[in-house]
Formats: sequence, C-alpha cells, structure tokens
Amino acid sequence: MKLKYITWIPAAIVMIIIFAFSAKPAEHSNDSSKIIAEQILNVYENITNNEYEYNVRERLIDKINHYVRKSAHFLEYALLGFCICFHLTIIKITGLKQFLYATALSALYASSDEIHQYFVPGRSCQLTDILLDSCGAASGALLLIFILYLINVIKRKR
Repeated sequence: MKLKYITWIPAAIVMIIIFAFSAKPAEHSNDSSKIIAEQILNVYENITNNEYEYNVRERLIDKINHYVRKSAHFLEYALLGFCICFHLTIIKITGLKQFLYATALSALYASSDEIHQYFVPGRSCQLTDILLDSCGAASGALLLIFILYLINVIKRKR
C-alpha cells in the first residue's frame, strides 16, 4: 500500500478522539479535567508542604481546571496540526502552503467541533476556543516543519 494513502490516518484518529471528548456532557468533561487539576494542586502542596483550607482549595482547583481545559484544547489541536502537516509532507505539499493548509484544515475542524459542542448538554460554542485551537494547530504544524528542517540540515552535513 502506498504511504500517501495511509498517512491521513493519524489525523483522522486525532479527529475522532477530539469528537469523542467534545461529545461528553459538560459535567462529565469538567469532572475529568478537575481530577487532573486536583492532582496538580496535590503535587504543589506536597512539594511546598503547604495545605490549603477547603474553600481556598476549591477555588484554586477551579482556576487550575480552567488552565487544564484550555491546555487540552491547545495540545489536541497541536497534535492535529502536526498530523495533517505530516500527511501534506508525504503528498509533497511543503513550505508556506503546507503550513497554511494544515492550520486552515485544523481551524475548519475546530469550527465544526465547536458547532458540535453547541448541541451537547451543558457545552457551548465559543469563538475563543476556535482561536485557541487554531493557534495550537499552527504550533503543531510549525513544530513538524521545524523538525523536517533540522533533519534536512543534518542530512546535508553528512
């Protein structure tokens, strides 16, 4: 089987994972990320030997949870941008076109994902998430382009 026919599969898998996360009702999604936020605070408390009162702790967990959720948005779309960029490399689309296509396709998917979330109980459609997702995708695409550049520099030196 030709490589160009299967290199889209990682991007498709990432899209399926993003869709599955987005399909979770807000309460379930928030509970999942809150567990991570609580673990982060636990690590901080253990390192600093500092224990917060219940009310302060809950407020801190909510703040950390916000950053955990936004980081997840950014990182999942960085992975999508990376995967789309990889496929474009294999089908010989490189340079600025590669970056723009990978970012635009990811942004288009982010838009459709936000529309999908609008119909999930407790979730909403937010332009700021689309922008954050698009920045993540651009970062992922740039990361792959940079890695490919480094590989070419190393090959030329040999």
